[in-house]
Amino acid sequence: MITVKDIARLASVSQGTVSNVLNNRGNVSAEKIQRVTDAAKQLGYVANAQAKLLRKDIPLSNHIAVILPNIDEKRYTYFFNGIKLILEEKGYTPLLFVTDESPYREEQIATHVAEMRVSGIVTVTSALSHQNIYQSALDSGARILYAFRNVPHAGSYIGFDFYEIGREIGKYADQKNYRRIAVISDPESCPENRDFVAGVREVLQATDPSRCIQVKTADWLNISVSPFDFFDGCQEAIILSNSSFLPKVELAFSVFAGDWCPPIITVSSESNLQEQTRVTTYSLDYLYAGIQAAHNLLADLNNSLQT
Repeated sequence: MITVKDIARLASVSQGTVSNVLNNRGNVSAEKIQRVTDAAKQLGYVANAQAKLLRKDIPLSNHIAVILPNIDEKRYTYFFNGIKLILEEKGYTPLLFVTDESPYREEQIATHVAEMRVSGIVTVTSALSHQNIYQSALDSGARILYAFRNVPHAGSYIGFDFYEIGREIGKYADQKNYRRIAVISDPESCPENRDFVAGVREVLQATDPSRCIQVKTADWLNISVSPFDFFDGCQEAIILSNSSFLPKVELAFSVFAGDWCPPIITVSSESNLQEQTRVTTYSLDYLYAGIQAAHNLLADLNNSLQT
């Protein structure tokens, strides 16, 4: 039989810490929780841990898991900071997890946070085709809010209307009478990027079917030769779905054409980009989105306690 002492020895923590983690008591760091749960799994304790998940008499923790594709992009930093601001005011502890756009990694995180008995989860999911990965957390009583990537029939959601954003940027480009346009977005496998490109295309092709619209994904910007083949000097405008692409685009043009660069229209989480020459921004307030996400999740938690 596996004992608390066995888990404590393998995890290099005290027996009291193991007891607190397994019974959801005390203030234990995320790093120690990870070590204890990993050790418990390695020793075969996982079956008992899973059984506890389904017991409604064990209270949920005051932790909220925030699961993001990355934290390098400023939009996700702002989003997390907004969530953190509200949750900490209300006595909850946000725990940040990063998937690197890996569904497998997200599934591991989902299992881990369910074992931690978090009260809630905010996720910008990369596992769009694996909608059941949060079922253990749901079964334990946790509430889940999806952000920016809406999963059909998944419940609570917050985000921007990227299709309409694409249409508005398309209208702006049409008013400027741009006829040769390059569109650079994140992979269209993610619904927000697919919607954005669809909105841009719909407006521009409806007003002028002969207009030349070239679409490339952001991964293509990392290939050293391709940008220079694409930026042939004939583009009248470039549309970016993410302002993080801007430095690479400007670098490609500086190498290809010196100081010349066509007008750039970009979605951005930073309003100060408006001060740059040749750059027009469509600013999205990710900080406020994080604040609203936290409010919505807390409201959902309060409603669940009253039912």
